[in-house]
Amino acid sequence: MKLKTLLSSITAICFSLFLAFAFVPAAPAFAGNFSQTCSDATISGSTLSANCQRRNGSYRDTSIDLDSQIGNINGTLENGDHNFSQTCRGIQLINGSIMDGECKTRDQRWVSTSLNLDGFVDNTDGVLKFD
Repeated sequence: MKLKTLLSSITAICFSLFLAFAFVPAAPAFAGNFSQTCSDATISGSTLSANCQRRNGSYRDTSIDLDSQIGNINGTLENGDHNFSQTCRGIQLINGSIMDGECKTRDQRWVSTSLNLDGFVDNTDGVLKFD
């Protein structure tokens, strides 16, 4: 009799857990690839701005300062450095996630460069963040 009661209790607990999680909507996975869940993205100076989807489906305007994580390494835009805007010009966003422009090399030449922001900019519940 005790085994039957124990099995009934375990079954009831499992069923309750199933019900608890079965009807909770899954939060959209917004890690990386911000361009998949954000629209109207632009770059002005060193600021990336976009209208990004939140977990509840609504949208909000958000922005992030790219200078804090992106730098110019001898004419190449690189994640993990900072202050690209001091030595780069004509920065624009193309194809929704590609940061494109010209940056100075160590010998003061201007060269074309680009960087895909989708690799490290996330939409976290409607807020742009670095991952």
